[in-house]
Amino acid sequence: MTDLIYRKATPNDCDEIIAILRIIKQILPGFRDDVDVDKIKSLIDSDFFYVTLATIGGGVVGCMLGLVSEVYCTREIHAYELVLYVDPSHRKTNVSVTLLSGFEQWAKSKGATQVWLGCAFGADND
Repeated sequence: MTDLIYRKATPNDCDEIIAILRIIKQILPGFRDDVDVDKIKSLIDSDFFYVTLATIGGGVVGCMLGLVSEVYCTREIHAYELVLYVDPSHRKTNVSVTLLSGFEQWAKSKGATQVWLGCAFGADND
C-alpha cells in the first residue's frame, strides 16, 4: 500500500485544486468554481493563505484551504477554513483530522488566536 503524504500545495497543483472545487460545486450549488488560476497560484505562494494536499501515489485524496487575517475592527488575527475536502473513499480515516490539525498549527504560527471552521458554507459531518 502506498503511503499517505501531506504536503504544501505548489502552483503546479492548480489543476487538482480546481477539480476539487468543481466537485464541491456539485454538492454545494452556492459554491463558486469560476476560479482565476493566476489568483490561486499567487495565493498558494502567499504568507497568509494555506493550501495543503493529502496524496496517495501522487493522487490527491484531500485538500485544505484557509487563510489568516486581522479582524476588521482589531489587530487580532483569526484563521478561517475555506475548503476542507476529503475524497469519499477516505472520509472514515484520519485525513480530515490531520488536514485540520496542520491548519491549526500553521494558523497558530501566524499568530491566530482563533480558528473558524465551516464559515463559508457551513459544516458537513459526512
